[in-house]
Amino acid sequence: MTSTTLKNFFKDFSLPIFSAVLIEFLYLPSLRSAQMPSYLTIHSIFEVFSVTLCFMIFTFQWSIKEKQTKSDLRFLSCMFLSIGLYDLFHMLSYKGMPTLVTPSGVEKAIYFWLAARAAQTVVFVMMAIKPSVETSIEKLYMKMGFSIAMFCAFSWTVLFHMDVLPRMFIAGKGLTPLKVQLEYAFIALSFIAGVVFYRRKLKGIESDRNLFLANSSFMMVVAGFALTLYDQHDDMFNFYGHVLKTAAYVYIYRGILSRELIRPYDEIEKLKNELQLGLKNFRALETEYTRAKKIASLGAEVGHIAHDLNNVLTVISVNAQSLARAHSNDEVTLRKVDVIKNAVMKSSEFLRSLVNFSKNVETEKNVIDVAASLKGIHSLLNPLLGKNIKLNIVSESGASIWSTQTDVHQIVLNLIVNARDAIGHKTGTIDISTYKKVLGEDLVTDHYLIPKGTYSVIKVSDTGAGISQENMSKIFEPFFTTKGEGKGSGIGLATVRSIVSKNGGHIIVESELNKGTCFSIYLSCNYCVYVLPLDLQNKKSA
Repeated sequence: MTSTTLKNFFKDFSLPIFSAVLIEFLYLPSLRSAQMPSYLTIHSIFEVFSVTLCFMIFTFQWSIKEKQTKSDLRFLSCMFLSIGLYDLFHMLSYKGMPTLVTPSGVEKAIYFWLAARAAQTVVFVMMAIKPSVETSIEKLYMKMGFSIAMFCAFSWTVLFHMDVLPRMFIAGKGLTPLKVQLEYAFIALSFIAGVVFYRRKLKGIESDRNLFLANSSFMMVVAGFALTLYDQHDDMFNFYGHVLKTAAYVYIYRGILSRELIRPYDEIEKLKNELQLGLKNFRALETEYTRAKKIASLGAEVGHIAHDLNNVLTVISVNAQSLARAHSNDEVTLRKVDVIKNAVMKSSEFLRSLVNFSKNVETEKNVIDVAASLKGIHSLLNPLLGKNIKLNIVSESGASIWSTQTDVHQIVLNLIVNARDAIGHKTGTIDISTYKKVLGEDLVTDHYLIPKGTYSVIKVSDTGAGISQENMSKIFEPFFTTKGEGKGSGIGLATVRSIVSKNGGHIIVESELNKGTCFSIYLSCNYCVYVLPLDLQNKKSA
């Protein structure tokens, strides 16, 4: 057993262990022979409390019998009715109490005590060896009827024919060997049941309930030892045994009754949270549907626009080739022509992707190294920016996704253009970083839920004007722009969102007015094709 396991064991069973140690202290001669003052009153108080707990356990479990189908809890409720009755008769039969049919006495009380302990031991053993299977109401009535019949038969025997029962206590001598042996039998069975309950707790099977049951079992083990040691009905060992028995009942109450009382409230709270999440997702889905309709309205025009733009790109390409032939010896001009050709090629890819997207055509995907993909468009980024803007790119290798280079390029270029316009003519900085991130648990933000997993993150941040809170929910809507007439189309961020959503990705936007904006794109590193609606995922357990 490791030190951590041992520490947890002592933590789980601190009270039973302390109680067992205290028995050694009670062996001191001055304490062993000590008699409790007003013990009849003290005994009655503890027994009333114990009987009340028994009847509370029975009453609650019986009131939900139609809802509670587990056999161990139903069996517990039936048995604790009879255990409560045995303890009640034990209290009323105790020496010094008024006559209960026949004169009260130590031995009469012991018989009811042993009957209660036998019933409780049967409960522990049955709950330990029998799984929680469903049982019918008819069988429940049969069990209750049988337990009550046993109580009546035993009580009739004790009250009217106690002379046929074996001796359990002899005045001046103490307990008989038979009584001690019966207590040891109950101790052994309770200990075995406690071990079974604790093993279930360690396996994570109803941990709280099984830990309470294990504590109750071990508490009865210690109580049993104490009740094999007393010589007089009112000495310290007798008193201590009754205290521990009451503590064992408290553990049962907390482990079963309290859990059954708390569980419905926990389920209501869980349903409330799920309802709130569902309502939030419904509203997000409604917004997404509105955006989708706006994007769909563009589909009919996309083909014509792409055709016209391709004609323009063809003219640019032809003239660039002519320029290259005319200045074949001018290296500076040839480098600029290469930049033009590369831009034309990327633009053609973007147009082809746009046409495929409008027609709902899935482009062929591959494993893309995000860092290597960004290096391929580095030459296109600087011409987009003015001299007042500094561009910083930090890319970590090894962050790969299942997508297309065109999708990655479109995401970055649109975010760069958006960042450039946010900075305007002021001096500013745009930072691009790519890295691999492992989420050990779901990442929940104000508006997004990202399931746990491994992601390639593309982060684009700027020192521009930022986004106001009222506009934050609108920035991904097609045609929405704050740049003024003729300065922005309102398509860039809508395109980014569509591409990220198509690739099963997620977007987190952080912005503060006059300080800048940061877009974090999470794209899964799992090499499989799947599409999850952006920001609309229900939280799933691992």
